[in-house]
Amino acid sequence: MAASNNAVVLRAASKIDFLLAHDPYRGDAIVLGNERTFIVEPLAVDFAILDDERRVIILNVWMIGFLADEN
Repeated sequence: MAASNNAVVLRAASKIDFLLAHDPYRGDAIVLGNERTFIVEPLAVDFAILDDERRVIILNVWMIGFLADEN
């Protein structure tokens, strides 16, 4: 992704932070055991929920780009 797209990545990261803070048990997250994956293009995150501590832990963040062609 070009440096000019930094704002897009920052918006995606902020949206992930907001959405997981308000509803970590999102229906649109992919669940595999204790880990979940959530996508807000162009980013994806793996995270775990620690119920006892009322915390969400981000395990990995990676760039996936845009899944749909934006033409």
